[in-house]
Amino acid sequence: MSRISRHKLSNEKLEIIFDLFINVLTQKKSKQDLLSVLDCLLSPVEKIMIAKRVAIYFLLLKNINQHQICLTLKISSSTVNKFASLIKFEENNALLILLKHNIKKEKIAGYFEDMLTHLLLQPGIKIGHHKIFSQYKYQKRKKELEGL
Repeated sequence: MSRISRHKLSNEKLEIIFDLFINVLTQKKSKQDLLSVLDCLLSPVEKIMIAKRVAIYFLLLKNINQHQICLTLKISSSTVNKFASLIKFEENNALLILLKHNIKKEKIAGYFEDMLTHLLLQPGIKIGHHKIFSQYKYQKRKKELEGL
């Protein structure tokens, strides 16, 4: 992790720097543009650390078992506990609001996927549907367990 200088910046300079940082990040038009900017700004370890933090919040909001989160993301239980306690006290956190919105969209998409699967794959009507349907159910259970 990067270290911060002992010499403190004034609040005015910090605000200018953060405005510049936000401006650079929000001007990017595509995912690839944003990824290239992040490649310039963050080390590979920092990118992984940030992605895992977002994933921990996401999985906790989906009510995935904390032990399963540890196994899936290869992190310690104390890390997951720390984020779980943060969720309890920070309900108006902007990241949590965005993730809750994504979870709602995911649930709606999952509902339509289930509906179409049950309509189009009816085991016993056509040859091979049993295998495809059982594979679908297995993948769905695995996703529900791991959350990703």
